Amino acid sequence: MARRKASEGLEAEELGMQLTPMIDVIFQLLIFFIVNIKFRTMEGLLKAFLPQAAAQPTQQQKKKKIVIDVQEVEGMGVMLAVNKQPLGGATEREKYDALHQYLKGVKDAYAGEKLPPVIINPGTLTRYRFVVQTLNVCGKADIEDVMFTIP
Repeated sequence: MARRKASEGLEAEELGMQLTPMIDVIFQLLIFFIVNIKFRTMEGLLKAFLPQAAAQPTQQQKKKKIVIDVQEVEGMGVMLAVNKQPLGGATEREKYDALHQYLKGVKDAYAGEKLPPVIINPGTLTRYRFVVQTLNVCGKADIEDVMFTIP
């Protein structure tokens, strides 16, 4: 802290820093950041339950599976097929919308009954983003019984 010389005929006076404006600015910055914070939502969140021990499935139950093949094709992006039937759509978004509509239709058809398991079968060279997008579509269609095959 600076002091003026007493030899100038003045009393020694302390010059200090004023803290009140600095504290005001800090509080304003704090309020600004608190108000502007945006929390991220969880992506790809599915309700997962461990399987329960049950009786052996019948032959008819074994046939009821929904297998979604996810293949990455050079130049075309992703190719989706449900039970070996390719889904239509020129763009990636249209293909995933078609998958969503198909899954919604299956869910409506099984109203009140247990849905068959949905099995996602990724290709060996398929990027994870296509598999995660497929999983997100299953979550959006409120499908809870989702399994994966090993590529």
